[in-house]
Amino acid sequence: MNKPRLILDPKKVNETIKVILDTGSNISLINRKLLTEEMKSMIHNSKDIVEFPLLGIKESNVQDVNIQLGDDVYKFIVTDVEVVDVLIGNDILKESIIDQQKQLLILNNRRYRITYQKSKEYKCNLNTEEEEYINSKFEEDEDIKDKVIEIVENLPSTICDILVKTNPSEEEIEIITNFISEEFEDVIVEKLPEISDQLKKSRRNKIIHNILIKTGMEIKPAKKLIYYTSDDQKKVVEEMIEKFLDLGIITRSKSNYSSPIILIREESKWRIVHDYRNLNEVTVRDEHPFTPADNLISQCKDSKLFSKFDMIMGFFQVMLNPKHQQYTAFTTHIGKFEYLRMPMGLVNSPSTFARLMVETFGKIKNLLQYFDDLLIHTKENYKKHFIEIIRMLLYCRKYMIYIAKSKSHMFKKEVDFLGFQINQKGISPRAAKIRAITELPNPRTAKEAESALGLFGFFRRVIPKYAEKTAFISAESKVKGGNYPIKQ
Repeated sequence: MNKPRLILDPKKVNETIKVILDTGSNISLINRKLLTEEMKSMIHNSKDIVEFPLLGIKESNVQDVNIQLGDDVYKFIVTDVEVVDVLIGNDILKESIIDQQKQLLILNNRRYRITYQKSKEYKCNLNTEEEEYINSKFEEDEDIKDKVIEIVENLPSTICDILVKTNPSEEEIEIITNFISEEFEDVIVEKLPEISDQLKKSRRNKIIHNILIKTGMEIKPAKKLIYYTSDDQKKVVEEMIEKFLDLGIITRSKSNYSSPIILIREESKWRIVHDYRNLNEVTVRDEHPFTPADNLISQCKDSKLFSKFDMIMGFFQVMLNPKHQQYTAFTTHIGKFEYLRMPMGLVNSPSTFARLMVETFGKIKNLLQYFDDLLIHTKENYKKHFIEIIRMLLYCRKYMIYIAKSKSHMFKKEVDFLGFQINQKGISPRAAKIRAITELPNPRTAKEAESALGLFGFFRRVIPKYAEKTAFISAESKVKGGNYPIKQ
């Protein structure tokens, strides 16, 4: 005897029915009013307890019926709740493909068209309020607050169900991260967008990089313009030029200034570095303060959830004053070019970038920001962490900051950040970093000693058990364990 069939083709039903696709539910529902007489005769009574938070259901002695959907037969719980006609849960959808972009459900090799509609009947009871700031001048922007609430209140039921769980599965976490990526596809990108008129009119258009020359001084001309000669090096330069022209980072130049580029071998590839030493010598310094990395790391030692993001081509997201672009000119074997965006190598590039980051993210309490590395960390549950991610991405959208899609890692219980492993148990250095420290050669100069002390001091402040590593220099300025006096 054939099982009763559930028909999903709207052309074959007399009135509109509300069908919910909910990958967060482990059961499927059907409203009793839709049952035919044949279906009613096949109802089974059960003593199972059914819980469904979205609809407020918690029942025992429920009824279920087996219904054929496509080529397979599934169990549906019979409900009398009016707000839903049919709910297809993960017990069915786990074998399906939901293509949200094309609005298709592929189930049992059959395709069904999905029509998305916002529903007033399903609200997500996620609390978006936070503790009040002490100084009202630094409260979160009102437009960001309102947008966070709007997004949360209109979340799909699937996302709501997952966020209230204590320990969602990897598949459920992937559903949330995909939702965030789609919701912020203008922020989380694979390619750096060009500078647009919208960016020039945005709130961060006042933060541009300036190159101010000291009074009475001028840039010395470079004596040697091209340091590289091999075909492999030339190919690397040509690829960089082509890529940067395509992204709108550089343009051809007629500037009277020029700085050379240097190619440095790193493992199996060449890295291009600009030699802006002559320009930096005559540039007015911008001494912007920086938060030490160890101070940042210590803030998240008690956190439980982490999401790590990386700005795509971070420095190149900063606009360069058009009047000062000529100073950045550099010569290659295929011509002279200058920057339209702030390059690395300029003495004040880090300060300008830090100022932009403080302006953009300074009001977000659960965010660690170290140059272009961003880390959301929370001590609370998944819903709190979700809200903090949304808040950060809304600030990115407001200030037109772009995140690398390939380097976005959300809802992790352990992350590698600034060379440290951070998890619920605390903070520890990566094994590679410990090995590098133990293999560090004895310092022979004051500069080398100062550098080593800074590194070990970082470990001592963050992780007390590495304090003994900083004791390698004696009061007589001798290297512990050796007879190498430090040259001044």
